[in-house]
Amino acid sequence: MVFLYLVDGTIIAAQLQTPGVAMGQVYSAACECGYQVGDLFLGRGEAVEADWHPAFCAEGQHVVAVNRAGEPLACPKPRHIATPILYGLDRRLSPVESGELGGRHLCPRCRTVRLSFEEVGLWD
Repeated sequence: MVFLYLVDGTIIAAQLQTPGVAMGQVYSAACECGYQVGDLFLGRGEAVEADWHPAFCAEGQHVVAVNRAGEPLACPKPRHIATPILYGLDRRLSPVESGELGGRHLCPRCRTVRLSFEEVGLWD
């Protein structure tokens, strides 16, 4: 939503985010074994019909962003038909099911709980 204000004879535009819609976050993930993935666009941004969350694709052995608002959950990579497992929400991947990405998680490469996520930016 954009609002126009008149300040000292000058029109100023201000864009406000829709209430209830959080800005999206950009994350990277890395493990001590060397596995890395960057530019995971998570959250909603201004798209109310999507809710992106990191997930483990067992078929491709990688971390991907999946739309939790979409049915069914699916890996965005072609021909990966296994249902991705959400990080932070499943004890098979995250020892603490908090819905948060802090702490350590299962690495798709070395299969140890040493993968960590780091916020590196914002998107909307």
